[in-house]
Amino acid sequence: MFRPALALLTLMPLPALAEPPAALPMTYAMFEASVPHVDMALCPVDLAGPGLFCRLAVLNEQIHVFVFSEEGESPMVGFKSWPVDLMVGLMD
Repeated sequence: MFRPALALLTLMPLPALAEPPAALPMTYAMFEASVPHVDMALCPVDLAGPGLFCRLAVLNEQIHVFVFSEEGESPMVGFKSWPVDLMVGLMD
């Protein structure tokens, strides 16, 4: 049986699905309070830049480097991960 009201509903966009949810910015204060990490004196070359600082965390057999801006509330502006097995041989 054809139901015009139901057919009309399928053509209407749903507000919750119309746009992806906005990302919440991660500030350094939020990161510092919630992620066990090590301060890095220097950022890796491919993540380094003026006005940036980096922090390192190891989780799930991955080395994660998080990059933060020194501007404002120090938002996270990038990150990169590497397999932890890159450390094999360095600690021998």
